[in-house]
Amino acid sequence: MEDTKQKVVDELEQIPREKLPEIYDLIHHYRVGLEQGGSRRDQILALAGSWKEMPEEEFNAFLDDVATRRSKAFHRRCKQ
Repeated sequence: MEDTKQKVVDELEQIPREKLPEIYDLIHHYRVGLEQGGSRRDQILALAGSWKEMPEEEFNAFLDDVATRRSKAFHRRCKQ
């Protein structure tokens, strides 16, 4: 374990100073995720049924809106 920790420290020392805030964010968010527990799958499944009380017409309009937004976002990326 200590060997791995030293490898991480050695790698961090090789990163340019101006990039360290990005690395900190990555490590911090990873650690916080570990503390919160639960798998990504569990987090996603916790949303299951969130829209079950929504009227069907409203839900269909929501799905159409999502499809339109995705299409526009993808179309913009293709033009770049």
